[in-house]
Amino acid sequence: MKQLIYIFYSVLLIFTAVACQSETPHERILMVSIPPQKYVLDQIVGDKFTVECMLRNAASAESYDPEMSQIMLLEKSDAYFFIGNLPFERIVDKKLSDLDKDDRKFHSEKGIKLISGHHHHGEVDEHEFDPHVWMSVNNMRIIARNMTDAVCRIDSANAHFYRQRLNALDLRLDSIANATATKLKGYEGKAFVVWHPSLSYFAADYGLHQISMEYEGKEAPIGQIQHRLKEAQEMKASVFFAQEGGDENKALAICRQARLRSVTINPLSEDWINEFTKITDELAK
Repeated sequence: MKQLIYIFYSVLLIFTAVACQSETPHERILMVSIPPQKYVLDQIVGDKFTVECMLRNAASAESYDPEMSQIMLLEKSDAYFFIGNLPFERIVDKKLSDLDKDDRKFHSEKGIKLISGHHHHGEVDEHEFDPHVWMSVNNMRIIARNMTDAVCRIDSANAHFYRQRLNALDLRLDSIANATATKLKGYEGKAFVVWHPSLSYFAADYGLHQISMEYEGKEAPIGQIQHRLKEAQEMKASVFFAQEGGDENKALAICRQARLRSVTINPLSEDWINEFTKITDELAK
């Protein structure tokens, strides 16, 4: 009987050793703030890393509060890529510092010329920079280069692989930039209306005029809304870009009053290229 028990445990130890040897390597994780960043980083790293996103299924990056599951992923990540000037990134920054992981912080917006903006967070008004840098093809090319430089530092053995993938992505972004400039040629000065001012960088790139229904990060007072609707009519704006997840009734009321065509957009979509192309095509109508 003792011999049978000995044999059983010996076999068990052998199977345990084999199982341990066959375990897959530790998953390497890179984390970003928003879905458009995830799109870019996925194009660069391929299957070398798993790319996770802090912001998931949220209509507003400005009011997002990180979930515990996302914080747990942050603790396991090899690096975090900030987009810059989003309130929840302050929480991420502090958490990484508390974990003694300051060397894992990378700013993908480094080198971008920022547009000044005024936002409202909770009970505090803060004058800061517009965070929507990703709504510009030129900025996305800078973001892609910054991300690639960082990944090459993290995994230098595969630097050539990442540089090649960056070159392919950059060619695609360059093609989109040229196509957009061609479509919007002659539309300089054209106005469009948005609820949340998420297209400031897009407008700056092509000489367009964005009219926002928000005031200091909040819904504008009725007097301000009326003033901006009058401005939209005087400038012959034809389209209102309603944000996905926004108040549809308010959007319809604005469109009726100013005789605007309503188009729903999602600037936080991971399908960034399709969203960017959609906005361009609507403005070129």
